[in-house]
Amino acid sequence: MMTFTMAHSYDGNWKDSIDLLHAAFKLFDKNMSRRYKAIGCMGKLKSLEAPVGVHGIHGHFHILLTHLLGADLTAFEALARAEWEKAVAQVGGKCNDHGFDVKLNAMADYLAKQELAHEMSNHDTKRARKKGLLLGQLLDRAARGDAKASAEWLRAIEALQGRSRFHAGDIAKKLGISTCTAWEDEERQAEREILSADLPEPVRITYPMRDHLTATRPDSSRPGLAMILRAARDGDAAKVLQMVAALCREARARDRRTPNSAPPSFWDWTDDYFDQFKTCVTN
Repeated sequence: MMTFTMAHSYDGNWKDSIDLLHAAFKLFDKNMSRRYKAIGCMGKLKSLEAPVGVHGIHGHFHILLTHLLGADLTAFEALARAEWEKAVAQVGGKCNDHGFDVKLNAMADYLAKQELAHEMSNHDTKRARKKGLLLGQLLDRAARGDAKASAEWLRAIEALQGRSRFHAGDIAKKLGISTCTAWEDEERQAEREILSADLPEPVRITYPMRDHLTATRPDSSRPGLAMILRAARDGDAAKVLQMVAALCREARARDRRTPNSAPPSFWDWTDDYFDQFKTCVTN
């Protein structure tokens, strides 16, 4: 398992710190593509953690890397460390010897301690140890009146806004494992089939666009579209056409009661309507 981080400070811009971390890893990941293939990597699990401590938000990635049995990970570690330091420098960040770390055979160690699930995916419930407080812990303190924790939580949320905390790439697809999204799609499809089993077949109700525009005119005091949709709930075309006709009659009656030099709708403009605006120009 690889861990990536870079220099950060309490008084600095926390969002910039997280943005630089992502930019550096994106560059590192691109430059390491050939190295991944060399060790037989078929996918990675990436987790973002960001506890808040005395030095501000400590954003760091945990990357669980797959590889072939017997691959030379010692050489890989040296190359990866050099590439990470290079990537950090290219995006304008800084890091020391603690900016990159590799734990070989980390899967066995973490499974033995039953901490892998927390380390890799449960960002907000993992114990922060000495690195700082996680978002859930900050929010808990804020709820008890800790103004500093409240301010730090807001800064951290702003810095992490829109960032994915866990990403598995296409490793599940390569292994033939259905993902949570696929499970949800199957469940929703089953629910839709159950709900639609007793529903009648869809009914298409048509009428002229001219009537629809008249019935749903925005200057009407009635919610024309809502009334039409309500009439269509049972799929009764006659009710819908009756409602549209009634709304159109009301709109035209309203126009007759409102004197205006111009027809209220372009549908009512005659071919010679614009002739009244013509001007003659003589020399």
